[in-house]
This record gives sequence, structure tokens and C-alpha cells, in this order.
Amino acid sequence: MINPLVTLTTDFGTRDYYAAAVRGSILQECPNAVIVDITHELEPFDLRGGSFILWQAVKCFPRETIHVVVVFPETGVERVLAIRAGGCYLVGPDNGILTMAAEALGIEEVRCVESRAHVTNGAKTFDGRFLIAPAAGRLASGSRLEELGPEVADFKRINLFRAVVGSDSVRGEVLHIDRFGNIVTSVSVEDLPSDWGGDLTLEVKRSLWKIKRATCYAEGSPGELILVGGSVGLVEISLNRANASSLLSLKVGDEITINRPQSP
Repeated sequence: MINPLVTLTTDFGTRDYYAAAVRGSILQECPNAVIVDITHELEPFDLRGGSFILWQAVKCFPRETIHVVVVFPETGVERVLAIRAGGCYLVGPDNGILTMAAEALGIEEVRCVESRAHVTNGAKTFDGRFLIAPAAGRLASGSRLEELGPEVADFKRINLFRAVVGSDSVRGEVLHIDRFGNIVTSVSVEDLPSDWGGDLTLEVKRSLWKIKRATCYAEGSPGELILVGGSVGLVEISLNRANASSLLSLKVGDEITINRPQSP
């Protein structure tokens, strides 16, 4: 590629220099790379939230894109992987955050990145800068995947889809909360029986809430909780022009249960 495309997904935020340092390390290897930020606003060490965002974002980019992910609960200890999947590349820690996106694209080859670059003091506290970013930059500049390290067959996985479907209820968990307070759950649209219309009951933290099934956000009246089938095929809990997560005091990983309508 004349101007290879590299994306960044991190939990660095924007206050510190960390995201800029990763960008700089990529550009040292490939000065003509085009770098696109997916997000730097993941909660610190949030592997599940990062998995969800990456899984959705990679679908929007063309083949040959290199996706860089830096979310390290155990930096300096976790291996770094470089994965070829669906004609793209993903480079990041072996803690499960890459695998949902890689499997969605179709995994072709997985390598363990071994060579560190630009390290002058032996530090092992910033693998995003000294290990992940240089590897991504080398791929962007034309290096082959096999040049980064040995092939591996075993790596960690995260399964985001945790829904338990019963005859009278569907139980799942919060996968993601967006800027608007919409709560994306692990319940797929197919998990929720089509004949469960009208008013349902939502159970969160031992509290029961009346909730209406809807097809779009605008179908909810102000202050009315609604269940919407989101664009990614997962059920969302929403309030029309208000913040559902604040109302329900929910965070990523919390359990939710949707109960079928009661018979009259």
C-alpha cells in the first residue's frame, strides 16, 4: 500500500503522552502510514469493552488495514500477537482482546512478536510503544508476518456472547455503554422471542423495571425504558434522549434479565 492504514485502540485516554508515543513508534518504522484512532477512551484494563469495540470497528475498514490494540492488565508479562485475519492484521496483547475481531474476520495465521525496538534502558513497562507499535510499523512498511516471530496455535479468547435463554426469561450482561447511555447487552435479537411484545419486565440489581419493546429509539416516550434491536444485532436498553445507564446504575459486566410479559 502507498499509504498503509493503521488503527489504534487503547485505554490511554488523551491526557498523557502514551498514545502519541505509540503513533511515533509506528511512524519511525513507516513514515507514510495513515493512522486512524478507533478510541483511546476505554476504561483502564477493560478487555471486554475493548473486545466489543474492536469487533465492531474492524468491519468498517478495508483489507490490508493494520489494527493496533494496547490494553495491558499485565504489561511486560503478556505475549504480543500479530494475527492475519480476513486480509487484515491485528497486533496486540495475548489476553483475549484481539480474538473476537480476528475470528469475525477469519483467522489465517498467528505469530508471537519477539523483537523489541527503540528500547535504550531495558524497560519492559511500555510494550505498546516498544513491541506492538514497531511490529505494526514493520508490517505497514512491507515486512512479512513471519518476520515478526514464530507461529503459535494457542492463544487466549474472550466470548462476549453470554445469554441464557429460558422459557420465561432471557439473562445476559452489559457489554458496552455508549456516549448516549444506551446499554448494549449480550442478548442477541434472535435470543428474544418474537412473540414477546408490549410491556416486558427488566430485572437489574434485584430491582424490577417496566420496559417496552420497540423498533427505534423514538418509539419511547420521554423517561420510558425501551428494548431496541441495535445495528449490531444485539438488544439495547435505552431511553429516548436520556441516559439509561445512569437511570439503572449499570456498568459493563453487570447482569440483566428480561422477563416475558405476564398473562392477563
